Amino acid sequence: MVGNLISPALASMLMAAVGPWPPFLLSVILILLSAAIIFLVPESLKHETQDGVPDDSKFKSSLKKSLGELKKSASAFASLSMIIVLLITMLQLSLVLSTYQFLSQFASKRYHIPIADTGYIQSTYGVGFIVISFFIMPWITSALVYPGTPALLRFEDDKRRDLFLARASYIASMIGTFILGLSGSIPGFIFGLVILAFGVSSEGYLKSIATLYVTTEQRTRLFTILGLSSIASDLWLSPALAALFSLGMQYGGTWIGLPYFGISVICVVMFCASLFIKVPSYSRVDEESDE
Repeated sequence: MVGNLISPALASMLMAAVGPWPPFLLSVILILLSAAIIFLVPESLKHETQDGVPDDSKFKSSLKKSLGELKKSASAFASLSMIIVLLITMLQLSLVLSTYQFLSQFASKRYHIPIADTGYIQSTYGVGFIVISFFIMPWITSALVYPGTPALLRFEDDKRRDLFLARASYIASMIGTFILGLSGSIPGFIFGLVILAFGVSSEGYLKSIATLYVTTEQRTRLFTILGLSSIASDLWLSPALAALFSLGMQYGGTWIGLPYFGISVICVVMFCASLFIKVPSYSRVDEESDE
C-alpha cells in the first residue's frame, strides 16, 4: 500500500530528471532483489523421505494424494454462493487495472499531459485510499454494528455487515469509474478516483465472506484459488480494456472514456451477482470449534 503511494510520484520525479530508462532499470533491480529475499525465508515444512519404496508405489501414492487435494479444493466451492464469489473474483481485477496499469496511458492521452506527470495523479489516489482505509472505513464498519445506529443501517453481526459493505463498494466503484470516464478535466478525474477509493476494499470483504464457507485448514487453498482466478482474468480483461480504449480514441469526445464506462458496467454485474450471495448462519470455523 505504501509502495503504491510513493512509487508513482517518485517515478514521475525520476522521469522528469533523468528520463524513462533509469526508473525502469531501478524497478527491475528492486523486483529481482525482492525475489532474492524470498529465498532467505526459512522453510517450515520438512519433507519426509520414504526409503525402500518402489518408484511405481511412489507415483501411485503421489497421484492419489494429488487427486485427494484436488477433491478437497473443489469441495470449497460446493455452494452457489462460493461459485458466485469465484465469478466476482474474475471481474475484480478490472478495478486494479483502472487505477494503476491503465491509468497513466489514459490520463496522458485524454488530458494531453506527459506520462511522467501521471504519477502525481496516481499518488493522489494513493493518499485518498490510505485515508479512507485507515480512518473512514474503520469508523463506518464500527458504526454499522453499534447498538445506537438506526435499525436500517445496523447489522447484528460482522458477517452481514461485510456483505453489505461489499455490495456498497461495488456501487461506489460503479459511480467512481463512471465519473472517470465522463470527466473532461483533471480535478474531476481525481474526484472520481476518490469515490473509487471507497470501493476498492470490496475484495477484502468478499474474502471475509468466503472464509465462512470453509474450515481453517482450507483457507490457504481458498485464497490460492481466488488468487489464481484473479490472475487468469487478466488474459481477457487487459485486451478488452485495450480494445475499448482504441475504440474510444477513434470516436473521440466523451467516448474517450469508454474503457471506464466498460468497467462501470462490470461493477454493475458484480453488484447484481453479490445480491445472490447468502451468508451462512453458522460458519465452518464455528463448527470446528464446537467439535
